Amino acid sequence: MPTEPTPPDAAAGPTPMTPPADNGQDGGAVLLEVATDPSGPTGPTGPAVMPPPPPGPAVWWPAPDGLAPTVPAASSRRLSRPVIALIVVLSLVSMGVVALVVLGILLGADPLTHDLVEADFSDGASPFGTGTGIEVRYDTAHGTLRGRSTDPFPSGSASLQFSSAWYARTAFNVNHSIVVAWLNDPSDFVFIGCSENTDDEPTSAFLFGIRGTEVLMLHHDATAGGARILARTERGRTLQAGDHLQLSCRTEDPFGGSSISLTGLVNGEAMMHVSHELLYRHGFNAMNIGFDPAGPGHEVRFDNASAHVPDE
Repeated sequence: MPTEPTPPDAAAGPTPMTPPADNGQDGGAVLLEVATDPSGPTGPTGPAVMPPPPPGPAVWWPAPDGLAPTVPAASSRRLSRPVIALIVVLSLVSMGVVALVVLGILLGADPLTHDLVEADFSDGASPFGTGTGIEVRYDTAHGTLRGRSTDPFPSGSASLQFSSAWYARTAFNVNHSIVVAWLNDPSDFVFIGCSENTDDEPTSAFLFGIRGTEVLMLHHDATAGGARILARTERGRTLQAGDHLQLSCRTEDPFGGSSISLTGLVNGEAMMHVSHELLYRHGFNAMNIGFDPAGPGHEVRFDNASAHVPDE
């Protein structure tokens, strides 16, 4: 005699639905065990096939605590090509501006400045150096940069000592100017110069100056043991207080060239023009001023030093 199905215990509540074990397959139908009413049209208790969920984001319902139902995001519109191009251009411009700012910070100055050195010595020697060499001591006096021969003074020394100021940046075409404010012996060699960019001490320098009535252009290379005369000429008079010494240092080809053009002037009048081979080929990075005393007790004073890139 068939056994009547035992009705579910109403007090025990509904039979929990247990998800099936992972069968290793993606998609398709999901099998769930469900309890059915024996008096209903579905017949006895057994597995029921649930249809797959509709496509789209999953929605929990009822939502667990703290988790709201997921709301499908609105579809985004594709950007047009002109808009994309504009975004790319603006991004590149912004990157370029940032690069220039960073470069300026690293160099400690505006990378495009044309004023490389400016000094009137009213507040000290800076940016020029001071100290004592073999023949000369450099310091400040009465708003000027002063050079004095050492005591005791060495006889027969062939060395040159000068005071240098680093440029605000490396440059390839620079005009230099200095005022000789005072000197007590015109037989001394008083000069102005520019140094090649060695990324170290300004050991290689080109110097233009006057000794008595003789005008000279020298190449000073400390690593080679001294200075070499590149050109010389005669001038009608000796150097006087208030005279301007000027030197133009120009690289003929800043993109790999190996020669420079040097022009020396006194009070705006060109005295000589010299072409010479560069050693380092990286432009110029320092201005030099100084003097080579002929004996003890000699002194010269400089004022209003400047180095700048000319407008072209």
